[in-house]
Amino acid sequence: MVADIVAILLADKLSTYKLTGELINNFTIRSSKDSRIACINDCKIAFTVPFHNLIKIVTIITPTTITDLGTSKGTNMTGGITCRMNMLYVAFSDAIRLMDLSGQIQRVVNIPGVKLLHSVNNDKMLCVHSEKDSEKTMSCLDFTNDSFNDFERFPFHPDDVSTDEVGNIIFLEGGVIWQADSDRNNIRIITSPESYHAYEKITYHKDSKCLFTYNYYSGVQVYRKLE
Repeated sequence: MVADIVAILLADKLSTYKLTGELINNFTIRSSKDSRIACINDCKIAFTVPFHNLIKIVTIITPTTITDLGTSKGTNMTGGITCRMNMLYVAFSDAIRLMDLSGQIQRVVNIPGVKLLHSVNNDKMLCVHSEKDSEKTMSCLDFTNDSFNDFERFPFHPDDVSTDEVGNIIFLEGGVIWQADSDRNNIRIITSPESYHAYEKITYHKDSKCLFTYNYYSGVQVYRKLE
């Protein structure tokens, strides 16, 4: 989510949509299978290209600009990225690196095997671990005291993750959208795809209390939370 725009990153393009699900624009951009996207501000996003160890910063309003940030030699990006207070948090196979918007590394957090990052707020970040590289599933990084708490017995390695306005964890696994309480209990299915139209991406917009989903056949769909 960027302000009132939803940005969807696909293999060969970046698509922007209104909150109603209406397409705004398509940008021709090459990404890779494990690329992930992060919102920087109302008009800029960043996404990773792990195959080339690159981060691309894109201005999604006219005029469109693209800036490439390289990463250090000998490091391998997993694809995970999020942005918090104008600082990029980028997941590598050996650690999470904090980078400013010029690409300079400001800090290294020694947490290996993370494939997804999601900034819950200015204090906490969810880390989804790679099923191939870690026995852990999901953890929470707390910046107030630099603590790192594993979600013990959490049975999923999500393909995508978001959080709502009360801290519930909304996640995508196997094309199905699930929800868990902030303490990882009361796990339930929110919605399952119709036939073969599995969900591919999700994000929750806290201000409008809407869940945005994407799949190849249906495009962007909007689900509003019932009060």
